[in-house]
Amino acid sequence: MIASVANCLILGLILIVGMNVCIQDLDSLIDPDNTQEAYTILWQQTVGHNPTIFFLLIVFVAIECSNCANLTSASRMVYSFSRDGALPFSSFFYNMSKNCGSPTRAIWLCVLVSFLLGVPGLANNAALSALFSLTATGLYSSYLIPILLRVTVSRDTFEPAEFNLGNWSIPMGWLSVCWCLFMTVILCLPQQTPISLDNMNYSPIALGGLLICCWAYWIFSARFWFRLEAKVSVDSTMPSCDDFEPILLQTPTKNNFKNTNNSESMTNFQFNDDGNNATAILSTV
Repeated sequence: MIASVANCLILGLILIVGMNVCIQDLDSLIDPDNTQEAYTILWQQTVGHNPTIFFLLIVFVAIECSNCANLTSASRMVYSFSRDGALPFSSFFYNMSKNCGSPTRAIWLCVLVSFLLGVPGLANNAALSALFSLTATGLYSSYLIPILLRVTVSRDTFEPAEFNLGNWSIPMGWLSVCWCLFMTVILCLPQQTPISLDNMNYSPIALGGLLICCWAYWIFSARFWFRLEAKVSVDSTMPSCDDFEPILLQTPTKNNFKNTNNSESMTNFQFNDDGNNATAILSTV
C-alpha cells in the first residue's frame, strides 16, 4: 500500500510538472471565453489536433474505468447500508443476485441516481460544474467525517486494525482533517469573477443541503429506530446449521464484560436464523 501511494505521488508530480513545462501561451489557457478545457488547448498547442484526439480517447477510457470502480464501491455501500436498515426500502435493496453474484438492485439504483444528477448538466454549464465540484467535495467529506470522529469522540475507544500508523495515527489524522477542510474550501470557491447566477459555484449549496438533510434524518427519525446489526448471508452451497455440533457457551453476565462507562451495563447477544440469513445482534442495556 505504501509503495502504491508513493508511486502515485511520484508519477503524478512528474505529470503535473511536465504539463506545466509544456505551456506555451498562458493567456490562452486562462481565457474565460474558452469553450474547451485547458489540457485540451495545451495538447493542441504542443502535439497538434490528431494526437490530441488520441490522448482524449485514453482519458475517456480511464474515466470509464474509474466510473466502473466508483459504481462498484457505491453499490456495495448501498448494499451494506441496506443490510443495516439505514436506507429507505432497505429490505428491497438488500438483495444479492443468484445469477451474477452481485447486488444488482443496488447497482441499478446507483446508475439511476447518477443519471438523474447528470441530466441538469445537459442544459446548464453551471449545474454541470457544480456536479463535478460536488463529486470532489463529497469525496473529501466522506473522508473527513470518519477521520474527525476517529481523532475526537472515539480517540480512546477505537480499535486499530492490523495495519495502522501506531503513535502517528492521531497526528496524521489531524493532518488529514486539516487537508480535507482546506480542499473543501478551495473546491467551493467561485471559478469565475464577477460572480453571477450563471457562473457561481453551486457545490457548497448542494453539499450543505445534503449534509443538513442527513443530519435532520438522523435527529428526527433514524436515531429512534436504527440499531446496528451484523448480518451474514448463507447460500445453499454453505453447510446448514444442522451440520455443526452445538457448543455450550457461557451465559453472558455483567461480570463477563468490561464496563468502560462506570455504569451498570450488560451486553446481550442474540442469534437469529431464518433459513436464509443469519443475524447476530449486539445490544447494550
